[in-house]
Amino acid sequence: MGNANSGRRPQATALKIFKGNPGRRRLNEREPVPPDDPVVKPGGLSRQASAAWDVLAPVALEMGSLTAADVSAFAVLCELQGTLTAIANAKTEPIDPGLVRMERDIAAQLRPYFAMFGLDPTSRARFYVSKPKSQTVAKWG
Repeated sequence: MGNANSGRRPQATALKIFKGNPGRRRLNEREPVPPDDPVVKPGGLSRQASAAWDVLAPVALEMGSLTAADVSAFAVLCELQGTLTAIANAKTEPIDPGLVRMERDIAAQLRPYFAMFGLDPTSRARFYVSKPKSQTVAKWG
């Protein structure tokens, strides 16, 4: 007996179709599809998160793993990355164990976000996306 979180996560319908629906299970005909709207950098990002966005967003867009529907989750990833960068820059000799602990905690929080967007080698091996239309990151003003 398990709960809703037991077992593997369901595969995307597009992936099942790509594989030929090997389990022969009924396909989800009502799976939500993200809009084709341009990806716009949110205005409330910190300075460090904005710098992380400028580095990571073009990569995720090129891979096809960032859509307009994902901006909020991607902003969280960028804020966490910005915090990690700030902590790393604050370390001095002798190393403060509190900063090391904070750095380790933030890195652990970042891991699932990197996997969510295919930004680490392990998740890319299991990541399937349709070929992206060449999108560009819209600048915010």
